[in-house]
Amino acid sequence: MAEKEEYIAQCMTGGKTREECEQAWNEAHKDDKKDDKAKDWTQLVRELEMERVKNTQLTKMLKEATDIIKAVNAERDAVTEARKYEIAVEIERDSEGRMKHGDLMKESLENLSIMKKAIDTAKPRDFVSVSSLLEESEKKKEPKLTVGEWDPISKTYKGGR
Repeated sequence: MAEKEEYIAQCMTGGKTREECEQAWNEAHKDDKKDDKAKDWTQLVRELEMERVKNTQLTKMLKEATDIIKAVNAERDAVTEARKYEIAVEIERDSEGRMKHGDLMKESLENLSIMKKAIDTAKPRDFVSVSSLLEESEKKKEPKLTVGEWDPISKTYKGGR
């Protein structure tokens, strides 16, 4: 700004008014202002282009990250479902069919794990309990009743179980 005031002061020594000298200053520096504005505009356009490129790259990175997260979640869900299936089958087997697999699959993995642990705690799986389970299974296979012989006098069957 001091440069402008010096110019005006020198100009006024030549017999011109302040307004005329300011106008001469503005005319002389008009091209400089245009150049500055053009430089500013060019700089803004460059910055805008860089921001567009950056935005495109960030959008691409975000999409890739989202795809990775979806894949990880799908894998985790598949593992959880497989584990739920295994536990539900074991519980159905351990409960001898009283608890149905389809109903068990509606439960969360955590609840199924708690159920399985409770069943395992109630029925320890050592050698003795396994042999008693086999014995119990064999008893189920044996016939419960037999007819025996007919007694015509008492009109009943004798010798049956």
